[in-house]
Amino acid sequence: MLVIHVVVCLFIIGVVLLQASQQANIGSMFGGGASQTVFGSGTLPALGKATAVAAIVFFSTCLLISFVVERQRSLIKREEAVFQRQIKEQTAPKEAPATPGGVDNPAGIPTPAAPEAPAPEQ
Repeated sequence: MLVIHVVVCLFIIGVVLLQASQQANIGSMFGGGASQTVFGSGTLPALGKATAVAAIVFFSTCLLISFVVERQRSLIKREEAVFQRQIKEQTAPKEAPATPGGVDNPAGIPTPAAPEAPAPEQ
């Protein structure tokens, strides 16, 4: 696709350079030109048609290349998101076991057991 685009670009440059410029016709109006007419571009109809076809192909390849590049970008972003998710899952700390102290003791420091009340004597 890119090779076709470059070839069409070079073709357009060549065809445009082969065409006679409008300034030559304006110059002939003031006596500077000899055989060219005052009105009309003076280019061959085939060169004009070739330029039009090359322009259509050029713009078509531009659009196709932009669609292909955008599709590749979206695929890369999607793959990157999946890869990042996998890394997070692998490096995420495993769930810690419940702490013996409950919510009041989040660090898991063992708390001394409360002393038992002495049994009543009978």
